[in-house]
Parts: sequence; structure tokens; C-alpha cells
Amino acid sequence: MGCILVLLYGLGVTVRRVVLEAHYSVQKTELSFTLESALAYRLVDQVCRLGTLPEIDQDIEYPEGINVRETYSIGSEYVYSFLAKFSPHPSL
Repeated sequence: MGCILVLLYGLGVTVRRVVLEAHYSVQKTELSFTLESALAYRLVDQVCRLGTLPEIDQDIEYPEGINVRETYSIGSEYVYSFLAKFSPHPSL
């Protein structure tokens, strides 16, 4: 079982590296915060600060907003928020 987890982790890292290299080859410069990673960070930050996610988030799409729970796979944000409380980050 442990070998399978290590293999899956290695596969995930490899896929991420390939995606980053593809982005670097197109941009030819330092990559900015991507939409996907910025949104993931924002959702975790909201759970850290507010304890939950808003039902409709108008900051993602203005003015009508996005129903966060219907649009995104929610769950890991609560785990990451819990783990972030053990980090030395001063804003948490």
C-alpha cells in the first residue's frame, strides 16, 4: 500500500512539473499566480479567517457571484485550513 502511495505522489509531482515546464516555455519569464492556485489559496484563506466558505462568492465573479459548493469540489480546504493553524505563518 505504501508503495502505491509513493508511486501516486511521484506521478502527481511529475505531472505538475510537466505542466509548469509547458507554462514556462510559453511565458518565457517568471510565472504569475495562476487562476487555479490563486483560487485554491483564496478558498483556504477564507476558511482560515471565517471558519467556512460563503454560499455565494461575488468576488470570484461579479456581480452575480458563484455558488462555491456547486461549482467547486469542496473538502480539502477545511483540511488545509486546519493544518495551516500549525504553521508559523503570522497571519493565521
